[in-house]
Amino acid sequence: SCDCKSPFVSTDDGCTCADGYKAKGGKCVDIDECDDSDTCADKPNQKCSNTKGGYKCKCKKNYTLDSGNVCRKADIGECGIKSKKVVYKAFIGTNIQVKLKGSLRNEWKKAATITWRKNGEIWKPIDEDKDKFKGFKIIDFKAEDTGIYVAQISLDDGDTLHTCSATIELLVKEASVEVKIDNKRALRKP
Repeated sequence: SCDCKSPFVSTDDGCTCADGYKAKGGKCVDIDECDDSDTCADKPNQKCSNTKGGYKCKCKKNYTLDSGNVCRKADIGECGIKSKKVVYKAFIGTNIQVKLKGSLRNEWKKAATITWRKNGEIWKPIDEDKDKFKGFKIIDFKAEDTGIYVAQISLDDGDTLHTCSATIELLVKEASVEVKIDNKRALRKP
């Protein structure tokens, strides 16, 4: 009998180990799916990485995941494209223009793609249809616009996927105002 605490799960027959776990000595222990050489075999250039209760197939060294979810030989490095500033600070309600610069910007923009991420999640600028290698603009900046923005830049030459990135942080600029009233009594009069 068990009290069905994780990683046990309750079934009609009592408690059993959750998926990704096996019973051993009255406990549930993690199954190392990576012990099976076939685990990531159907995914070229990927290796198995065990996790608690599961696994992930990750790209091997010198490979990167492309937009089609395939690991391709990668040249990860410097492409000379950077943000004009690393940190942008703005007041709530103002507009922010994030600009990219670099000597290779004009060369890369002809054939490369750029994917923006905000705090690790895919993010699309409102002005995405325009020349995205110039950067992006946020109109009416809000507190929820703060975060880490990363431009993942990729150039596919058919054999190798060349990638680089530029990281920008957007912060709220804070300010305070002190008001001095010389004649406080005049404020109380009707």
